Amino acid sequence: LKFKGIENLKPNKNLTTSSFSGDSCENYYKELMENYIKNDERLSEKNKELNTLEWTKLMNNYKNTAEEIVLNEYVFI
Repeated sequence: LKFKGIENLKPNKNLTTSSFSGDSCENYYKELMENYIKNDERLSEKNKELNTLEWTKLMNNYKNTAEEIVLNEYVFI
């Protein structure tokens, strides 16, 4: 899962070049998603099979939330 478009974003002038990297954004995004999946029982593989539409809606919600958090913390400071 790649964080789309992060290579094209310019760092905020308050950030140093070393603190802004696509890898750190990607890692933070992955960490957020792993935590969401681990902590929400509605995202289990069993629920994915039983209620695919609800699982997909919830996963998309978490995905959008994680992307917004990463953008706000790394880009739009």
